[in-house]
Amino acid sequence: MLNYESQDPDGQTILRPGLVIALEPMVQLGTWQTRTLRDKWTVISKDHSLTATSSTQLQLPITGLKF
Repeated sequence: MLNYESQDPDGQTILRPGLVIALEPMVQLGTWQTRTLRDKWTVISKDHSLTATSSTQLQLPITGLKF
């Protein structure tokens, strides 16, 4: 799920050196299904169970990735 409005509905964005991405996992006690509220930002579980999120930002190195 994208955490920003994208002009790329197919998700074909190419990851490039220097790009910063945010990883924002959401853990839910109930269903895995979610719903986005009218503000187009807030995401809740469809069954209104307790949820928690965490946010981490990663920057792809300019020199490229090494494995």
